This record gives sequence, C-alpha cells and structure tokens, in this order.
Amino acid sequence: MDKLDPDIERKIGSLEEKITAARKDQADDKIKQYGVPADENEPSKGHNIASQFLATVISGGIFGYIVDRFFDTGPWGMMGFILIGFVAGVRRANAAMKKND
Repeated sequence: MDKLDPDIERKIGSLEEKITAARKDQADDKIKQYGVPADENEPSKGHNIASQFLATVISGGIFGYIVDRFFDTGPWGMMGFILIGFVAGVRRANAAMKKND
C-alpha cells in the first residue's frame, strides 16, 4: 500500500488535534452549564422525562374531571382523558429519549 503524501498526513494530524480540542471544549461547556460532567447528568435527564410523563397524565385527569363536572358524564370523561394523557405522555417520553441518544 502506498504511503500518504506528507502534506496530507500533516493535515490529518492537524484535523485530529482540532477534533480532540473541540470534544474537550464541548465536555467543558456541559460541565459549566450543568455543573457536573455529562455522564453524571444522565439521572437528571431521566427525572425530567419522568416528571413530564407524570404531568401529562395528571393534567389529562384534571381536564377529564372538569369535563365530568360540567357535562355530568360520570367517570367516563376522566377515564378517557387519563388514557389520552397516558398516550400523550408515552409519546412525549419516547421523543425525549430519542432526542437524548
């Protein structure tokens, strides 16, 4: 196999140094932004996703309760909107998990 041109090898070496520096700067920015290294911040992402899911289900239940009170529909409005809130919460959590990958 032919050896690369010295100029190309120099450019590749320079590019690798720039990539390494950029990755270090990105990690430093995350530490400045969150106060902890990026790997230690994973639990807070999970808590955020879980709280969004729970808030969506609870808000569906509250909205269903209000619908039941105004339209006298018994438990059906609340059950329906809790189910809608659950589905919306699962979709929202799934989207947040894909975004965090």
